[in-house]
Amino acid sequence: MSSKNVYLNYLVQSKAEPMDAMLSYVSPACVQLLSAIAVADFQGQPLTISQIMAMIHFASPGTIHRRVESLRQKGLIDLIYKDGNRRTKYIVPTEAANAYFEKMGDLLVKTLSIESPRHAFYVDTNTLACAA
Repeated sequence: MSSKNVYLNYLVQSKAEPMDAMLSYVSPACVQLLSAIAVADFQGQPLTISQIMAMIHFASPGTIHRRVESLRQKGLIDLIYKDGNRRTKYIVPTEAANAYFEKMGDLLVKTLSIESPRHAFYVDTNTLACAA
């Protein structure tokens, strides 16, 4: 299966699987921000509020602050202190956020193991249909 087909099949399955509902109450912009926070934490360099606000491709500092607060209130991120420094807050994903990324990773592994379907598409019932 081509790389494009693998990716498109993953997108189709990610919408068809029940786990898509895990973050259905979070805006796409907040999911994008949560992903950036999770990647930085995964790389061992959790972000600070200031670093996130400097990411001009997300939004204005005020909008980012509201999104960070929304993610915190929904239990998807925590603000922590690191190495005894009480002046700097770092933003890290919670267990709930990590569970979402774990399930999405499992779905990606499942997608990669599919036996080369030629087409994957939605049907009216939002179920995955594969045509060989």
